[in-house]
Amino acid sequence: MNDIFEQNHPMKDDKEFITSYWTDRAHDFGTLRAKELESPKLKLWRDELTSHIFDSDRSLRILDIGCGAGFFSIILSQLGHTVHGIDITPNMIDEANQLAESLDCDATFSVMDAENLSFDSNTFDIVVARNVTWNLSHPDKAYAEWLRIIRPG
Repeated sequence: MNDIFEQNHPMKDDKEFITSYWTDRAHDFGTLRAKELESPKLKLWRDELTSHIFDSDRSLRILDIGCGAGFFSIILSQLGHTVHGIDITPNMIDEANQLAESLDCDATFSVMDAENLSFDSNTFDIVVARNVTWNLSHPDKAYAEWLRIIRPG
């Protein structure tokens, strides 16, 4: 960050800034995702996601990183997969839980840093992430974590 920005926006670090930014926008973001789940975009996203799932005959364990209001988590859960969504912003997780509950969806959500996952190694079959990479302070660390929690093969 540049000095002028830091003087006008004093934050402990990039993660605090990102969390603050999305906290203020969580409700509106959740409203947009709810509308998107009722729009023609739903089929487009469902088709795109399933085109990348090669073992679709069984329920897979999927981690949705930076899940926001739970859009991908909800779609994948409705397709029969076991999905856990994480986001660093508590208000986004609140939105995801509310949206999932309103749709009677089984996806689970928790507040977690994408660069410091609390899951055991080899826990998930698939990792998905939408609009999160640009929010990462240390993408190389995050990618290493994501690879760590994916099962071999």
